[in-house]
Amino acid sequence: MELEEISIERYDEGELVLKEEDKFILSKGAWSTVMYLYREMGRDGEFGDLKVRLVRYQKRKGQYRAHSKFNLTSPKQIHQVVNKLTEWIPE
Repeated sequence: MELEEISIERYDEGELVLKEEDKFILSKGAWSTVMYLYREMGRDGEFGDLKVRLVRYQKRKGQYRAHSKFNLTSPKQIHQVVNKLTEWIPE
């Protein structure tokens, strides 16, 4: 499977419970990093706010395996990270 084909979508008993909205490949190689934009289904049966997940994959024997992940789980947290990165590393 190629990196572009990997998805974080998840089903529970045939029902989509984690919906991938978009993804962006930050780096490719033996160690690859992918940023996903996603929503999770809440207890009310509706998909919630947008979240971001960064996943680090290691490629071994032609297969990508998730090695680590980090989730940004609220719009406030996402904006805080963006603002701090912009402050640290201006254009």
